[in-house]
Parts: sequence; structure tokens; C-alpha cells
Amino acid sequence: MYAVSPTKAGGSLSIQLWRERAACRGLDQRENIRIFFPSGHGVRKDRWDAAWSFCRRCEVHRECLAMIMEVDAIDDEIGMFGGLTPNERLQLRRGRIYFDKDFDDGFRYRTNLKL
Repeated sequence: MYAVSPTKAGGSLSIQLWRERAACRGLDQRENIRIFFPSGHGVRKDRWDAAWSFCRRCEVHRECLAMIMEVDAIDDEIGMFGGLTPNERLQLRRGRIYFDKDFDDGFRYRTNLKL
């Protein structure tokens, strides 16, 4: 996500390089917040659709997700990063994925829930 600054030392240059290729680059701050940080408790799936429309076609979604996953778990309550909602990132951290997502570049997440 373009508006977030890196918190780990030494990574800012490489983060800036991949951010220049991000699908969300060029959004102003208000639009960025409205799209990638929808408000309200228990945000419904349809509130994430606008952010997903950027992330699914983004060529650097994996770099975005890797950056935010390095920040520990403090981010898991807000915002879409790398195409994943806070709940989906939490599932990924726990190794229990209960969602399916397909990115335009062929990358995909598949549920590992055993029925």
C-alpha cells in the first residue's frame, strides 16, 4: 500500500523502488484512505471491493504483503495490503487459510480448510 512508511531500518530504498510499480501509485491520500482503509466495525466484504480492484492487478502485490507481514501483527486490524484484508492476513499468519483469491498475474491463495 503506497501510503504506509516502512518501519524497519534499511528497507526504505527498496520499498520505494517497488512502490513505483504499484497499481495504487498516484492516489491522493484521501482516496487512498477511503479505498484501502474502509471504516466501520466488522467491515463487510463489499467494502473491500474497491481495494481489491487495485490489488488483484498489481504487479507488486507480493512485495506489499511481505512488507506489511514484517511489521509483526500490529497491522492486522486495519487496511488491505498485498490484496489481503486484516482477517485474511491473520489467517495467513496462523497457517489456516479459509479464502480463495486469484490475482491477474496467476498467483493464488487457496483454502486449506479440510471439510
